[in-house]
Amino acid sequence: MPTYTQTIEIAASLAQVDRCLTDPTLMHRWLNPLLRCEAVGSWSDQVGSQFRFLIGIPLWQPVLTCEISSRGIETEQRWIEWSFAGFFVGSDRWQMQSMTSIATSIAKDERAKDSSSPSEITKQITKLINSFDFEIPNPLVSWGFNVMAAGLTQSDMQAQLQRLQQVAEALSP
Repeated sequence: MPTYTQTIEIAASLAQVDRCLTDPTLMHRWLNPLLRCEAVGSWSDQVGSQFRFLIGIPLWQPVLTCEISSRGIETEQRWIEWSFAGFFVGSDRWQMQSMTSIATSIAKDERAKDSSSPSEITKQITKLINSFDFEIPNPLVSWGFNVMAAGLTQSDMQAQLQRLQQVAEALSP
């Protein structure tokens, strides 16, 4: 079973990054423009919630049905995992890990003018790891994917992470 894994550090809190992965409006700002996610029933980020991912390929619009199979919210990490079956079988896991970054800088307030000691600034950083584990049961579809789409899929995953980073970093804490 192939696994594609991509990682990015985002200057945002766990909650902000998590929101980008679970809020439908924010999701559609970073998802590939050819990909649309629709809830089956009410939108929810709870285990068992079902979704359809529609892929806008000209002349053919495949649908990948999935459900949230794992969800965790802890102090230092969060995760959400979608399991899917269809022309792909597998899972797409998004794991968020809190990383605190402490930078030293000179404060710009009045106290800094009277002191030569630098102050510390704490930045919230979240490490986001996306793991896409899948197999393609149909040999013809598998061949087509390997020949035409495998490299594009990995590039698109990285581009999505960069778009997600921009969306998360633009959110107010």
